[in-house]
Amino acid sequence: LRLPTESGPVQVQVYNAQGQQCYSERQEVAAGGDLSIPSATWPGGVYFVHVQFEQGEWTGKLVVE
Repeated sequence: LRLPTESGPVQVQVYNAQGQQCYSERQEVAAGGDLSIPSATWPGGVYFVHVQFEQGEWTGKLVVE
């Protein structure tokens, strides 16, 4: 994912379609806002990503096939 932020620490939380948290981690984002979420072993479906960073927060949708 690419975030609307500069480099720095972020808190990442991912929820499945039932609202259950399936991932939570504090990460250091590189310049350009690139973020890695290890979703390769997750069941297919729609997930909601919530990221908190120094300048604010961002929520988006992640589709795993």
